[in-house]
Amino acid sequence: MGIMEEIILELRAANKNCTANFIEIAKRTYHDSPIFHYAVEYCNASASFRRVGKTLHLLDVTDNSLIIKLISETPLQMASKSLSGFSRRLLSIDKELGEGIFDDLKYNDTLFRSREFPMDDDFLEYEEEDMSDSEALKMCVDVFCTDITMTKEEKKCAENVNKQIKKALFEYKRQKRLNAYANGLNKIVKSKGN
Repeated sequence: MGIMEEIILELRAANKNCTANFIEIAKRTYHDSPIFHYAVEYCNASASFRRVGKTLHLLDVTDNSLIIKLISETPLQMASKSLSGFSRRLLSIDKELGEGIFDDLKYNDTLFRSREFPMDDDFLEYEEEDMSDSEALKMCVDVFCTDITMTKEEKKCAENVNKQIKKALFEYKRQKRLNAYANGLNKIVKSKGN
């Protein structure tokens, strides 16, 4: 059987007020393997995954999310349900270690909330130079007019982008002033030379 479906999922903490850093958690090891990788491999080795031809791949770990690719040889009804074994394994590791590694992520005994991304070439190959000016302008409006429905992580990201945009705009303004000053000096020099 070949690949039937490929889905990219972003996993964020179920607790919207979570302050835990996923990168720091990813540095933790269990049986000499990074904790998230261990849970992925555990799922991939499970009978339920092997039986239907499912595999998980950890693509990226950011401060506040995991990016997971789910591949299945059979149609998926609900991709997020395929991650329940991943969450259960992490919770059992946490319980075994007794360190409360995932306490801040939990909400109603759930570790993650997931968001599915379309699996197409546009998503995988999207680069900053592909962004249109109107799309960039719309995103700037989104960043500067912070929506009250944003999560804590999204607000933090928007604030960071806001600062970066202002820094770039300041540099642009400074360069324009320097150019105007240089042009003014050139005119003075030329007028004195005549």
